[in-house]
Amino acid sequence: MTFPEIVKTTLWDIIDEMSHSLSSFVKNPDKDFIRKRKLDFKKMMHLIISMESGSLNHELLKFFEYDSSVPTNSAFYQQRSKLSVSAFRHLLKEFNLKFPLEKFRGKYYLIACDGSELTLPEILTIQTPSTGLMANLYPVLIWFIPSLYMRYVLSGILI
Repeated sequence: MTFPEIVKTTLWDIIDEMSHSLSSFVKNPDKDFIRKRKLDFKKMMHLIISMESGSLNHELLKFFEYDSSVPTNSAFYQQRSKLSVSAFRHLLKEFNLKFPLEKFRGKYYLIACDGSELTLPEILTIQTPSTGLMANLYPVLIWFIPSLYMRYVLSGILI
């Protein structure tokens, strides 16, 4: 199994474990995700994690492999409202425990990648305008979170 497959399998396994103890991850444990629906807890988590930048309708169609009985946008919004923010916090914490950070280039912790390619020099030398002296700058890695929802979830964890 390749490393990306291991990462994806690990993520899905954590979601599967979470689905066995829903009460910690939903807003109303007595009602939420009890009935059998097209968008159950596991599918909602998978869908939200795997969504890209398309419209919601397009993302639902892709996720359900263009099946004619795809859930409506309203059904998605209703099911999403049942999820607690703690579900994503737990998922991210458990996932990070499975893959401890290692220093990138011996100095930096690479926290996340958005799929872009970026070439960074070992050391960037610039001339300071005020003094005219040469200064060595070490590049700082910037990470991106594509979704405002995930940014909201992460803000409680990382910041």
